[in-house]
Amino acid sequence: MKKNGFTLSELLGVIILLSILALITFPPIISQLKKSKEEMKDGVEKLIYSSADLYIKDRVNLYQKEEGETYCITLQELVNERYLQQDIEDENGTKMDLKKKVMMRVGRNGAITYALVNENQCTEVNHHRP
Repeated sequence: MKKNGFTLSELLGVIILLSILALITFPPIISQLKKSKEEMKDGVEKLIYSSADLYIKDRVNLYQKEEGETYCITLQELVNERYLQQDIEDENGTKMDLKKKVMMRVGRNGAITYALVNENQCTEVNHHRP
């Protein structure tokens, strides 16, 4: 009699080998996906901060670059003035809330630090703006 197919021990051997391969290959793949998401987040933030910087530079008489100044600009303002596109996506691919604000603080020598915050987390401190 001719024997066709695989024995149970052969199938178990293949399953065990595939399991070992999965254990070896999945962690680096998952790590690379996390790294890609972080890079995407950084890229989106840099784009938003650059847009906010251009917005301020175009309105230099309204936004003084003096130490201690804090400015808050909503993403909606940047979209309305065409510094950003309407559909801004975060690292997960979901649309960002346009009520979020870019908080810019002027430090020493006119250096500006940026942060993307919720609408209630940004309070402007401006002594020169009318």
